[in-house]
Amino acid sequence: MNGAIGRRGFLGRTAALAAGAPLMLQGNLHAQQAVPPPPKQFKKIGVEEHWTALNVIEAAGRTPSGTANRQADLDAIRLGEMDAAGVTMQVISNSSYQFLTDAAKATDLAKVNNEILAEAVVKHPTRFAGMAALPTQDPKAAVAELERAVTKLKLRGAMIEGQDHVHWEFLDSQAFRPLWECAASLEVPLYLHPNIPNSESVKLLEGHAEVQNLMWAGAIYTGTQVLRIIGSGVFDEFPKAKLILGHLGELLPYWLGRLDEGARAWKVKKPPSAYIKENIFISTSGHYHPEALTCAINAIGSDHILFATDFAAVNGDLAVQFFERTPMSDEDRERIYHLNAERLFKL
Repeated sequence: MNGAIGRRGFLGRTAALAAGAPLMLQGNLHAQQAVPPPPKQFKKIGVEEHWTALNVIEAAGRTPSGTANRQADLDAIRLGEMDAAGVTMQVISNSSYQFLTDAAKATDLAKVNNEILAEAVVKHPTRFAGMAALPTQDPKAAVAELERAVTKLKLRGAMIEGQDHVHWEFLDSQAFRPLWECAASLEVPLYLHPNIPNSESVKLLEGHAEVQNLMWAGAIYTGTQVLRIIGSGVFDEFPKAKLILGHLGELLPYWLGRLDEGARAWKVKKPPSAYIKENIFISTSGHYHPEALTCAINAIGSDHILFATDFAAVNGDLAVQFFERTPMSDEDRERIYHLNAERLFKL
């Protein structure tokens, strides 16, 4: 199904190529010294590509930075960086609303900015697709906005950035069951992105700024939220629901065996690893190490992995270079670069 190449398979393929080398000596000497053909070129669809409108940053009481100004662009800057990296399309996420404490303000801004994003998609239909912002501060309003964004604005799902900053509600809560039901019925994914945890939520992090960041605390915190979602039975109740995680799965693909060892404590129908392989997709955003991607392919299969550059935090060239350095079959590369995104987002 996934075409993944394990270490033994990779070494075997290398040995086979080496065994065929003597036959090449019978050919033209110039051909022997020729530069190998370039790798196959595939469409590239990035699925964690942030857009944060400046009005959201201001409403959160923060000062826009240089990165924030790039991230607020929906035209020349974004398209120029995509072209430089060879990225065909971005699935742009309308993000950062979970930092807002005023539910009414969050709802108003989400509606306005989802419309702006939808207009940008209409303007650049072959380059942009969009994921909505949801005012999860008010679960009922979030459901209404998801339905509107998908059915009226033709957006392809929604991104939610951690619930730690808003009323201590998590997506496994019964209050969010209607949101899962709505996403499943519309057949669109929800993308759960980390926030930096509130210091009151994880005492283990107190006094250690080196672990209070998105790279460690954010991954552990988001992965734990996903385990809560699985353990609460969301995917048993809504088996068609799909969840996307960035950063190669927030550590979860590398912990499947350990999770299943403790499966007796879970009150769900399947082993935890089954939900991670069936209901969850992961993206390559912000995790640029070939050995980690190789492990993810072998753990969950290439058909549940999506390419992403993590615009505007990361230079798109680096994301592509990392991906090209990772050994995999052409079939896996094409799935991850664009086929999986086209299937999941119905592009």
